[in-house]
Amino acid sequence: MAILVTGFEPFGGADINPSADLARALSGTVDVAAEILPTSFFGSGPRLLSLMDQYRPSLILMFGVHEEAVRPRLERVALNFDHAEIADNDGDQRQSCPIRDGAALALETSVNVAATREALAARGHTVDISHHAGTYVCNHAYYMALDYLARSKSKTPCLFIHIPAFKDKPGEEIASLTRLTADLVSLLGARA
Repeated sequence: MAILVTGFEPFGGADINPSADLARALSGTVDVAAEILPTSFFGSGPRLLSLMDQYRPSLILMFGVHEEAVRPRLERVALNFDHAEIADNDGDQRQSCPIRDGAALALETSVNVAATREALAARGHTVDISHHAGTYVCNHAYYMALDYLARSKSKTPCLFIHIPAFKDKPGEEIASLTRLTADLVSLLGARA
């Protein structure tokens, strides 16, 4: 079974998105299916669910960039709520919209983020825990994934990690994130 790793295309006028750079760096790694999702409320969820059906992954690691992050953030919860400060790449600037009508307001990952942070620290990684993935496209895709897994009664671990924008030394940062991803696969893949 493959491990599905996702990043997002650039958005908001940026030329690059470090999460896409990470996905490209992991592409071709043994047992890793690395894919770049559209930064689109309309397009990200269907693309992600299609990839989940295609690969039937044993682990899903989703990455997105967060301008305010100073180190990687393990996202505990996805909210059933879209609210955008800026438009997505399709020009959609959703305001106070549910992702799925009638569904739970929030879904929590099955991954124990506190234990994962401790295990990563023991391997030399410093990460933060964030209690929700925001209300932009990253959260939208994360909610869609967790909702799909819950409705299909899947035990596949799924975790979203927000990463910094890495304006300085992006090559070094991607190498560090590649090591972090390998350690997450080692830690969480054993659960799958």
